[in-house]
Amino acid sequence: MRIGGLFRFVLAAFLAIAAVRAQSDGSSAALRQQALEALEQQIRDNEAQLKDALLQPTRDAARLAELRETDAQLRDRFAALASGFDVAQVRSPKVSDYELQGEVTRLLKPLVRALSDATEAPRQIQELQAQREQFLQQLADAEQVVKGLEDTLREQTARGAAAGVRQELETSMKSWRKFAEDLREEALVLGAQVDALERTRAPVAETVRNAVANFVRRRGFSIVLALGSAALVVVILRALHRGLARLAAKSPRKLPLRLFEVAFQAVAVIGAAFAVVLVFYLRGDFELLALVIVFFLGLGWALSRSLPSLLEQLRLLFNAGSVREGERVIVDGLPFRVEALRFYSRLANPELQGGVLRVPLRDLVGKTSRRSSPDEPWFATPAGDWVLFSNSTYGFVETATPEQVVVRIDGVPRHYRTVDYLAQQPANLSRGFVLYVPFGVDYRHQKDATTEVPERLRAALASALPSIPGGTFAISIGVEFQSAAASSLDLVAVVRFSGEAASHYGTLRRAIAATLVDAATRHDFGIPFPQLTLHRAD
Repeated sequence: MRIGGLFRFVLAAFLAIAAVRAQSDGSSAALRQQALEALEQQIRDNEAQLKDALLQPTRDAARLAELRETDAQLRDRFAALASGFDVAQVRSPKVSDYELQGEVTRLLKPLVRALSDATEAPRQIQELQAQREQFLQQLADAEQVVKGLEDTLREQTARGAAAGVRQELETSMKSWRKFAEDLREEALVLGAQVDALERTRAPVAETVRNAVANFVRRRGFSIVLALGSAALVVVILRALHRGLARLAAKSPRKLPLRLFEVAFQAVAVIGAAFAVVLVFYLRGDFELLALVIVFFLGLGWALSRSLPSLLEQLRLLFNAGSVREGERVIVDGLPFRVEALRFYSRLANPELQGGVLRVPLRDLVGKTSRRSSPDEPWFATPAGDWVLFSNSTYGFVETATPEQVVVRIDGVPRHYRTVDYLAQQPANLSRGFVLYVPFGVDYRHQKDATTEVPERLRAALASALPSIPGGTFAISIGVEFQSAAASSLDLVAVVRFSGEAASHYGTLRRAIAATLVDAATRHDFGIPFPQLTLHRAD
């Protein structure tokens, strides 16, 4: 079903492109025919003018040269349009110098022109407002000049200055008044133009709506077609990659296979980019083409800045870096086995629930891996184990994931962040444990404290443990003399259990202590208590 849907999608896309292409070809052929007829008519007109010039009694050499040059140019243009080749370049090849600045300017010119057209009205209003403000400033200065001339004229008249001075002042004053009046009129005209443009300019919402509508009408189909072509290329290549990957799944992922996978990813990206550029070029949408090329140039520059990191990621992809497949790596404080190194690598911890991670390859840059020993654990206490904390509390591990561990203690679940949980260094009772239960007897048993007393207590434990829950999982039982304390002779019961007895940890500790007390009572072993002995001097 998926293959059939993909085939229908590809067929529909190609039919749409073919229809657009056929329509474009038809209109192009009609325009080409009209252009050929127009050029042919221009050639005939120029030939007539050339014949008339040759028949003149007095030939104008400059005019004849111009007509012959025009005839050659028209015939070259006709041949170029008919053949599809630049015949002038074929006739006399020109070697042009390559200028990077000029090429970039030509590339960005359509984009700059589109932006200029989009902002034409606001820029025109801004320019008119700037001119009006300049005229108003000049008007204010001119009025100051007129006022100064009027003051000077009144002063000179009061002093009885010469008539020539007063006449010159009046002439200058009239000139500046005329200049100020012209400035006022210019400012009024510019103000009226700005008001007219503001009234005719559509509201912002309407302007945005029209811009979006024009963009969709002129560019929307090109963008949809470009994105569809890129997606089509990626889908076809990904489907081909999956098919080839299934064929190579049974073989080990050696260097040639890794090179093939990396090359396939690169081909998919380059093919999608080429499809976008090709669609914009064939559609003649040079503004979008310039924008896409600028985007690709920026993307290439950004990638060049991160080249060291990219090279390290390539080394990881080729399984030649500091992290390798099948080895053990630490991520966020937890060990994981590197299952597969890809752009999104797969890491797994077999002893954690949900212990499979998809990690971006860049996150593994700077990390190191090592080979793991066959019996090395992947997590201290997987789900289903019993654990003992340093404060002597113990509980059952219900959940263990890379993010959290849930331990049920005294019937209440407690949640820990995994890294915080491991920082407490919990002991895993389910992998076996030893109970050390101290016990003391009175000093009156001093001669038997290292022989008979430990043996009788050990025999009592061996007899009682099978009837205690979990006691049947005892591996070894022993009672040993520990030390001679101030008020007692201290012994310690050492009982080693297998992991199956972990759920009875508390019960076993209490039962062992009770069994030791019962045995001491039965054999009349005195249990001391702290006491103070006073010696009186004679």
